[in-house]
Amino acid sequence: MKYSQRFEEDWKFYLNNKEKFTFCGEEIIQWPYDVNGKDSKYCFHKFDSTGKILPSSEPELIREVLRCKKSINWHIKEYADGLTEPYWLGTLNELLNEFKNPPYWVEQAMRKQVCKFWRKKHPHVVSNGR
Repeated sequence: MKYSQRFEEDWKFYLNNKEKFTFCGEEIIQWPYDVNGKDSKYCFHKFDSTGKILPSSEPELIREVLRCKKSINWHIKEYADGLTEPYWLGTLNELLNEFKNPPYWVEQAMRKQVCKFWRKKHPHVVSNGR
């Protein structure tokens, strides 16, 4: 199967970070195993794009990648929240260095979350509906 460049980048990103990002705050589903099932990349792509769970010959790898993806999203929110706290002395770039070769969307997601948390914590600063 031919995958999009974006999916290939994300897949590699999750594989490179799955050892570090293991906490996501929720249970990861048990993936059905089938010795003749599709590989983890194919099954993850189907699940990520359609929500369909296909039996896989590599169910544990799918679970690790799913956990990593959920953990990265959780960390993006936590890091962004921390960046809006007055006691935080770190920078966005320092937090981005926590990830191994993050795709561009990781920085964009963090910036978006920082804005969201900032507006929530400082509504008196936001004016003109922005």
